[in-house]
Amino acid sequence: MNWKDVRYYQYEQIKEVIESNNEYLDKTVGLIDILFNVDCNNLSLSEYGEYCKKLKFIEQDIPVAEIKDKYGKYKLIKELSNIKTNQFIDFQHFAKSKDTVGILSVFLIPENKEYLQDYDIEEVKEYIRNMNVVDVLSIYSFFLLYSQTYIKCFQLSIINQKKKLKMKIRMKRLTTFQICKLYFRYVKKRMKHIVRLWKCRLLKCYISFRLSFTKMSKKEKE
Repeated sequence: MNWKDVRYYQYEQIKEVIESNNEYLDKTVGLIDILFNVDCNNLSLSEYGEYCKKLKFIEQDIPVAEIKDKYGKYKLIKELSNIKTNQFIDFQHFAKSKDTVGILSVFLIPENKEYLQDYDIEEVKEYIRNMNVVDVLSIYSFFLLYSQTYIKCFQLSIINQKKKLKMKIRMKRLTTFQICKLYFRYVKKRMKHIVRLWKCRLLKCYISFRLSFTKMSKKEKE
C-alpha cells in the first residue's frame, strides 16, 4: 500500500489520529481501522503484525502528482484569469479557512457546465473527498502557490496603472513651457550618458592601442 491508495477523507482521519493527544488512543489500531476497516480486537498477533508492516508508507512524504486537465467527469480550470468573480471570491474564502475540498470545488467543474450552474456542488465535494490524497494535495498546492503569484502580479499591474494615470493627469496640468523644460532635462541626461559611454569606449581603445604598441616595441628591441 502507498499514499495513492489513500482517499482524501481517510487522510483527514489519519491526521486526526496522528495529531491526537488522547493517551488512551492506540494510534496504530486507529490507523488500521481507517485504512483497512478491520477490528484489531479480532486479529491474531501475526495478522496484526502484517497490518503494521502495511502502515510503513505513512512515514514517507506524500508525493507530488502531475496536474491533469480532467479528473473523472470533471474538468480542471487551471487559469485564474479564466474564472468568474464569484469563483475567485469563493476561492479566497476557502483559502482563508484552509478548506482543501472547498478550494478544489471552485476549480473542478462538470464538463460543459458553468460554475454553480445546473449541477450539485455537494456531489463535486463528495467526489473530491473520495479522490486519492496525492491528487488532491497536488492540486491544492498548485492553486495556493499560483494564486499568490497571480495576486501579486495583479496588484503590481494596478499600481502601475495608477502611476500612469497620475502621470497623465499631471502632464495635462503642465504648461507647454514646463513640458519643454522637462524634455530638455531628459535630453541633457541622455547626452551626459552618451558622452560617458563614448569616453569609456575611447579609453578602452586607447588602452588597447597602448598595449599593442608596447608589445611591438618589446619585439623590436629583442
